[in-house]
Amino acid sequence: SRPQMACTCIVSLLCVLAGIMSVTEGCSRARCRLARFVLDQHFFPLFSKWQGRVSENCPFRRSRDLYYEQERHKTERDRRNWFCELCGKAFYSEHYIDMHMERKHDDMMVAANAVCLEDYCDVLRCHVVQHKAYDDFQQPTSCDDNELLRLRAKCQVTNQ
Repeated sequence: SRPQMACTCIVSLLCVLAGIMSVTEGCSRARCRLARFVLDQHFFPLFSKWQGRVSENCPFRRSRDLYYEQERHKTERDRRNWFCELCGKAFYSEHYIDMHMERKHDDMMVAANAVCLEDYCDVLRCHVVQHKAYDDFQQPTSCDDNELLRLRAKCQVTNQ
């Protein structure tokens, strides 16, 4: 019947939206930006240097990065001048262009197999970048054996 079909369509749509929202909800764009910076500085150059390919299953693959397409269409002209390449609007801060991207260009977000890079900040050591200690990225830190085992397990799952 028609009402049953309409109900099925609405439930299906809600399931799809819930799948998309579960990735974006609680996924910090700023922390993803830090993770992306670490990947761009330390991960992708190794693949380029050795002419390797990032596996389709790798969560660090750019095509799986939830915010990659939106971030790629933002230009910082100077400290107080951001530009949206998708529609030509200008903004006073990155915060406002981020809000614009979420409201006006949400269709640019990856939906299938999307990955919130923030989830890998512990492995990628985003906290080092966050404190502007770029030179200290590879410095040894005090090690907690349990924490290292947890990170190792997370890396092994990522490599599968």
